[in-house]
Amino acid sequence: MQSSTETDVVAVVEEPAEAEPAPAPLILLEPLEGDSGVCAADGWCD
Repeated sequence: MQSSTETDVVAVVEEPAEAEPAPAPLILLEPLEGDSGVCAADGWCD
């Protein structure tokens, strides 16, 4: 029965892996708004 519990833990590790691709698109939006991208987070650019 302990073996099945270990399988559940592995499934949980796979969930965070899917979250990694999520931040990727956010980084692409930053350069589109401004050259630096940092200004985009502030809300305005020079």
